[in-house]
Amino acid sequence: MKAIRALCSVALLPVVLAGCGATYSEYRSATEIPDGPGMLSGKDGAFVLYSTEKTQDADESAESKDGRDFEEFKRWKEANRDSPEYREFREWQEWKAFQAWKRKTR
Repeated sequence: MKAIRALCSVALLPVVLAGCGATYSEYRSATEIPDGPGMLSGKDGAFVLYSTEKTQDADESAESKDGRDFEEFKRWKEANRDSPEYREFREWQEWKAFQAWKRKTR
């Protein structure tokens, strides 16, 4: 009986040592917030509500988006210059300017 226990102990020793991997693992409570990026946090693992610092990527992307939007607006304006809706809009602008002039001259 003692021989069987000794044989089982010797046979299970490599399995036990392999199971722990012989590496140190730091304990972290389940109630603590882990370090590093999360689902809603940035690269640094922090969730920033407001920052006065602007990143270069954000500035460049905003400028390029504004440029694309303006180019799209110019194309739209050229394409719709002679449309009835645009002529009506221009007439409305002239009417508003006329009303402002009329109020000013009274």
